[in-house]
Amino acid sequence: MRRLKKRLVAIVAAFTLMFVMAVPSFAAETESAENVSVEQDVVARAGEETWTGSGAGGAFRFTDNNTTPTKTMGQSGTLLISGSFYGTDGYADSVPIKLTFQIQNSTGTRVLASTVVNDNRSGNIPFAVSCHVNKGDKIRLFMDASSISNPPGILRSAYIEYNYYIY
Repeated sequence: MRRLKKRLVAIVAAFTLMFVMAVPSFAAETESAENVSVEQDVVARAGEETWTGSGAGGAFRFTDNNTTPTKTMGQSGTLLISGSFYGTDGYADSVPIKLTFQIQNSTGTRVLASTVVNDNRSGNIPFAVSCHVNKGDKIRLFMDASSISNPPGILRSAYIEYNYYIY
């Protein structure tokens, strides 16, 4: 059963990456979603919200690190976050970055899952992280862009887009 779950996670992550790379207009449509206010039937794609099933998590540029507002889980199961990132600062071509992406409890005192992925300067670099959640759990996402070769160094910038799945 455990092996089947791992294969399912891998299949879902691969499908997500194919979708993100095949639809570049997705990033353009959601890039400013972090700053969208809920007016005139506009639905914010980030912020305090309840996650069930699957959906677009976010797409934005950040410098150094970023923490999302609290997300409430609307169902129990395995939460999979998958997406891609690339460096966007003036040093990205010569000094690649690494992305640290964590699923944390709502206060940030406990890391539920984490991944670290190095930018190989080839464009969108895929990442995926998953953990078990229960209905009503509150989580937040933490991401950090830093230099691979010379930490802590300069503040680094990255563009990230991700989706979520609960199954």
